[in-house]
Amino acid sequence: MEVKLLRVGFIGAGAIHFGTPMVPWDHASRLEKVGGFEVIGIVDPDQKRATMVLQERLSSPHKRQFYQNCQLLSNSDELLNMKPDVVFIGIPPAFRGSLKQEHDLELRFVEAGIHVFVEKPLSVVPPEEFGLYAEAVRKAVQKHNVILSVGYMFSYNK
Repeated sequence: MEVKLLRVGFIGAGAIHFGTPMVPWDHASRLEKVGGFEVIGIVDPDQKRATMVLQERLSSPHKRQFYQNCQLLSNSDELLNMKPDVVFIGIPPAFRGSLKQEHDLELRFVEAGIHVFVEKPLSVVPPEEFGLYAEAVRKAVQKHNVILSVGYMFSYNK
């Protein structure tokens, strides 16, 4: 019986997803401890940083298995078209959490039937604007029967 791996995408190649020597509590390292997934794409406009992150993961015998088929992507639409099972969004809230085009990441992925984990805070737009966005996301979550989780890395710290 073949085990299906969870297909994961990351938006953001920074410390919150991949850590640094000063920030060792990242999402990817936690997932690697659990297993059962493969990273299919990492989106970051800073391709140099994304390349360094991927090379570091591929050079580790304990991490390589999770990243063998990973592609480096320059925008979230490329990842959306790859249809991951889940996407981790870890970019500054000024670039997400809004109905503005290109800032509606959570909504676009949920509407595509993709589960979403987003790092807090959800948004930096005014509450009245965010309320409209949050309601649109809530309706899409129900319609497409997906999970949208908002987290804080230390929530899962031992």
